Amino acid sequence: MGGSGTWRAFVAWASDAAVRRGGSAVDRGDCLLLTPGLDGAVITVTDFDRDAILVETGWFIRFAHDIAPEHMNVIARHLIEAIMDGGATEYLSVEAGIATAAGQRIEHASGVLGAPESVTPPAVRVSRPVPRWAADSSQ
Repeated sequence: MGGSGTWRAFVAWASDAAVRRGGSAVDRGDCLLLTPGLDGAVITVTDFDRDAILVETGWFIRFAHDIAPEHMNVIARHLIEAIMDGGATEYLSVEAGIATAAGQRIEHASGVLGAPESVTPPAVRVSRPVPRWAADSSQ
């Protein structure tokens, strides 16, 4: 993979989005590593198949998303931007000190991806916002 026109265009867009927010991008062909400038969560985007990507960030956020046709590409871009801009939250259900379920919620310009897992007492829900990207002040 790593060579389709759709993937290459997405890499160019995501790299630019990272730089605009003070971060950087490392293009490894079929994998793109987006790194914040000073604070935030690293985002790994992998060329999953011909027209899809796999996005991983935070402790356990992981999802695949289409990048073709164009309307799906727009949603994928909104998801990446939402993670960079602090719109992602991770959830754990914990019972007797053991994580029993996980969930994610990413609020983005096109809607919402995911939802917290339901919790049945005596389990409790623990949530953690994925840190918003903060630019390196020396740039």
